[in-house]
Formats: sequence, C-alpha cells, structure tokens
Amino acid sequence: GRLDGSAEHYVTAQDGDFPLLAVAAREDLVFAADGGERGRIAAYSSTRFECVARTPEQGGNILALCVARHPATGAPLLVSSCSNNTVSVWDVSRVEERKELACLATVCCPGTGHILSLVVSLGEWDEEEDPFGGGGGGGGVLVLGSQDG
Repeated sequence: GRLDGSAEHYVTAQDGDFPLLAVAAREDLVFAADGGERGRIAAYSSTRFECVARTPEQGGNILALCVARHPATGAPLLVSSCSNNTVSVWDVSRVEERKELACLATVCCPGTGHILSLVVSLGEWDEEEDPFGGGGGGGGVLVLGSQDG
C-alpha cells in the first residue's frame, strides 16, 4: 500500500503471481525483485506506482537489493544478488527515459552460498588509510551476507 496508509496502489510482481523477495528504494524509484526463477527486477515510480523499467532475466531468484552511488562519479546504482551466486551492478540513472536497467558488471561468487544481504559502504580515506591501496581519495566496499558466512 501507500506510505500514507491508503490501499489505493500496490507494487506487485507482474507477468505472473510471484512473491517479491527483495525491495530497495531511493527518492524517486522503488525496485522490486520477483521471486520467480526468471529473476527480474522492476523499477517503479514512487509517485505514480507504475513500472517504468525492468532488467533482463537473471536465471535465478533475486535474493537481495541495495541502492548505492558510484564512489567516483556519484551516479546512482542498484546492486543485486541472485540465487545463481552472482552479484550484478545496474545503472539506474535515467531509468524512466531508457525503460531498462543497464547491467554494468556481473561477478560470480562461487563457494559463498546464497548471498542474502548486501550493503555498500562509501568512504573517504587518506593515502595511509586506503584499504584498497589506491592512494586515498575514496572508494567503496560491498559487504555480502551469505548463508555460508
């Protein structure tokens, strides 16, 4: 339902009756992952509650979603984990204009078990503190919560 308590609009899986396994939001969009084996993510307008874009099928259940910003450019991103042990990063800038979420990268994480939660931590470090050895200036850490720890 709506945040104001009315039941006027609902975000539901489309193209079949699938449970929504993962949801993430930013100011203008709500991202919802269907619980079907196809593994699709839909982006909904948070003001109109209409689907404005989708991802291609991922070949497994989407288990977790996380909204983030690119550490260097500040561009909006969506990070997803799938039951096929992949983590994907999606470009969610200009989503309504393009009608699709463009995949920027997909990484396979074998041996981790299903990734059930995601969080991105962005930070600024000086040269001595930079955990990535990049000479400081900032970066990001993707933290994965998996069933195998």
